[in-house]
Amino acid sequence: WGYPFRKISSELLTADLVFGNLESVISDQGRDLGNLYSFRADERALEGLSAANISIVSVANNHVWDYGKAAYLDTLHNLNKHKISFTGGGTTFEQAHWPTLKQVGDTSIAFLAYTNLIPRNLTTVDSRPSIAYIEKEQLRKDITRAKEFGDVVVVSFHWGEEYKTFHNRYQESMAHLSVDFGADLVVGHHPHVVQDVEKYKGGFIAYSLGNFIFDQNFNDVTSTGLMLRVNIRDKKIYDIKKIPIAFTDTFQPYVID
Repeated sequence: WGYPFRKISSELLTADLVFGNLESVISDQGRDLGNLYSFRADERALEGLSAANISIVSVANNHVWDYGKAAYLDTLHNLNKHKISFTGGGTTFEQAHWPTLKQVGDTSIAFLAYTNLIPRNLTTVDSRPSIAYIEKEQLRKDITRAKEFGDVVVVSFHWGEEYKTFHNRYQESMAHLSVDFGADLVVGHHPHVVQDVEKYKGGFIAYSLGNFIFDQNFNDVTSTGLMLRVNIRDKKIYDIKKIPIAFTDTFQPYVID
């Protein structure tokens, strides 16, 4: 279960905190709802995440409902059981939009996550369970609240157009609004390729980090990805470092020298 991370874990273990996007349900429950690609993994896959120092994940993405309600709720249960925090989803709308807090030294980091690639009936105030949807006014409310609890606010978006190597206007609008509302870091995923990284006002934006543990070595842009090393000093992000990665023939990511 640690095999996918074997060539990257030494890098991940140097971090005080590792965050990623979990684009699969982790469950033996539910039924395939008939998507073109449906993802479901054994609970022991979480042993690999834990061994690689991944302690918080986003569940706001377009594959979290591949096997329906039972598998989604079981995924949240299994993450809790393995002591891996999650953000962007929950048993209620309030939990899906409540910031997930992680402490690093004397710095509190608040995580929020959203997607616009999920059926809207799973994202309303009455949804049980719920997934966080990208909406301007809700972003404002959530980020404002997160700033009350966190010294640093991180917003994760599952968005964009697959295989496009530059962000679109919608991504830019939502990312800039997030920083305007108070986010310090915006991190995107879904396009399966790396997109641009920018500094906007006082915040940092990575529009798409591309692939990580995924089997798409079919061209140059899908067979490389990006990690971000985010450095915090005096309870603020003072810089980020882009760490390019590539993949072996068996899809193990490794740092490119």
